[in-house]
Amino acid sequence: MLEKIKYSINKKIGKYLNYLVSISYATKNKAFKKIILKNRSLTKESNYLDYETYNPGDYGVNPTIARAMHLNLSNLPTYTDLICYLTSQVWKNHLSYLEIGTSLMKNVHQVSNHIMDSSILCIDIESPPIIFNKVTNNKNKNSVDYLTADIFDNKKIIEYFKNRENVKFDFIFSDAAHTYEGLIQEYNIIYKNKLNENFIIYFDDLDFPRLEDAFIEIYKDQLSIKNNLLCFTFEINGWVGINEKRHKNGIITNIDLPTLFENDNIYLKNYSKF
Repeated sequence: MLEKIKYSINKKIGKYLNYLVSISYATKNKAFKKIILKNRSLTKESNYLDYETYNPGDYGVNPTIARAMHLNLSNLPTYTDLICYLTSQVWKNHLSYLEIGTSLMKNVHQVSNHIMDSSILCIDIESPPIIFNKVTNNKNKNSVDYLTADIFDNKKIIEYFKNRENVKFDFIFSDAAHTYEGLIQEYNIIYKNKLNENFIIYFDDLDFPRLEDAFIEIYKDQLSIKNNLLCFTFEINGWVGINEKRHKNGIITNIDLPTLFENDNIYLKNYSKF
């Protein structure tokens, strides 16, 4: 209970600090800036939530987030902007992308506009939202599949991959059950043995209780399988931008992203390497 109270207080304080930071932010990286501007345009033009049928908690969206979804995000980078930058810089085409906990597909929608001829798998406990058809009809010729499943439903997930044994992923975005047990479960049942030769596993909300513990445990397990892994955390805005506190995110990868960030002038707030 005390951890939840602390989290709530920090969330409110962080929101106002975000506004102050956004006033002075400017990126020197033209490609990154272009991605940010395109994503703001996509967000402004798109309808992600059917407010007529929305009930608080649908797709994991509470009323506060629902009200903030279409407010000005500023040009301060969000995790979506960073994910779009990474996928477009490292792969661009023929990417195998997995997102667990797609919610309203706001993130997937934007990612699908920056990659081409790629496969996208969405996994969420709820049915596809209203934006789904727009994502599947994207002009970038991406193939999009959607699995409606609880990550603790081993039988359904195993059945889905039964005839897809050769499927492996380049980029994984984890944003589903925000618990230690949920993170370890999705890792073991979904992608532990389904990573391509070069990969990025990207985690949101590591400031939730015990999520960072699970993140480090996953890193150590992968380290026992693969060499030359990088593991780091940082803070960045979430899907409603400056309208909430920054999220603690983490990446496990065998790609030299720190050098990429340095060369491309990508600054990550409170970067911490393990």
